[in-house]
Amino acid sequence: MPTLKEVDVRIWCPGPWPWQWFDTCVRRRHRWCYQFDWLQTTGYVLLTHYEGCERGRLYTWNEPFGGVGSFYRANVEECMEDKLADAGRCDSSNIGMQAGALSKSAPFARNFDIETVPLDATVVERGTFEFTEENSGLCRQGAWDWRRTRRHQKIRLSVDTRFAVIEWVVGGMPLTAPAGIISFGSFCSYPFPIPGGHQQNRVVHVRYEVITEAHKSTVYLFNDPDDGNYAFPIEMRGIDVDGGNPFGTQYTSWNFKGETCDFDPAKVQDMLRCLIRLRDVAYQRVQTRPAPIDPGIRFDDALWQYVPEEQRDVAAILLDILRLTYQVDQNTFTAAAGQLDALTGLPGGVARFMHFTPPPIEARAATDCGCGSMAKIGALSVGVALGLAIAGLLARRNPHVD
Repeated sequence: MPTLKEVDVRIWCPGPWPWQWFDTCVRRRHRWCYQFDWLQTTGYVLLTHYEGCERGRLYTWNEPFGGVGSFYRANVEECMEDKLADAGRCDSSNIGMQAGALSKSAPFARNFDIETVPLDATVVERGTFEFTEENSGLCRQGAWDWRRTRRHQKIRLSVDTRFAVIEWVVGGMPLTAPAGIISFGSFCSYPFPIPGGHQQNRVVHVRYEVITEAHKSTVYLFNDPDDGNYAFPIEMRGIDVDGGNPFGTQYTSWNFKGETCDFDPAKVQDMLRCLIRLRDVAYQRVQTRPAPIDPGIRFDDALWQYVPEEQRDVAAILLDILRLTYQVDQNTFTAAAGQLDALTGLPGGVARFMHFTPPPIEARAATDCGCGSMAKIGALSVGVALGLAIAGLLARRNPHVD
């Protein structure tokens, strides 16, 4: 609330002569003084707009003339002849004036961030596996040493808030306490027994901690390695602290990797160099073909959250091979898809992240029968999906692991 104070004010004090008509002087006057936690000034040449926050209340006003641009000051006293109208609530901290295009009185929950933090990894078993022609996939042959590793992981979720409380829902289970354990059903995969591993539906257990700060909500999730590798949905709901009304919801999904198969790094590097050569050969083959009239293939960026950090280079090359070979070399395409499925360890495999883009109009016009283009695209899409399904069956019969 403003305080009525007597302050020095510079006013117009014209003298008797024309050259003294623009004189000013200082007089003591009563004014309403505000102690603003922050004051934002925006100049529009002929008009200056002010927004100030005092102990959680927002005040705005305009004055003639001024500069150009926006300026921010903290802990400012401004005194007015008249009281200002209350323009609503505001946040006295720095985040209060950094609202961008949002109203400074509106709640928000933004900058939703998520990351996986490794805690510890324990090697529980070692061995050697012989890759043969039937189970090798691409660029893997001979005896490969492996390590079975159990991994404890922590997932950190966070969101910046203002005038909001955050409700978190993980795996369909609301996090109702500051800390606890939630359980939910999930499809879990394990890379062992070598080489194909196994999958099962089971109830997983996740320990959590919720930390609520003035302008941030953070959640930590901890896995049980016995649950293996699985993905789960995450929902963040923003609730207005004043009215209790929801104003924003965000969804995502993430995964835990509680068990991995780690092959000899030297073998992995040899495989990577071999895959690069295969990719280069496929690229040269595509370059020599006429302009393609079939649809293009692309993959959702969401695929990357299921790729282990140490396998990202291998996954990137396999994706390139898939893009370059699906129209011209189905054997290589199927082997690369199966290898990427094993690398991610997800039900449905890479096919769930695959999309087709239609050919350009001019390419369709060059075909003998433009009216059949969409039928060809549909047939090709169905054929690729069937091929991946068959590859999955073959992979289970002749399993392999990255």
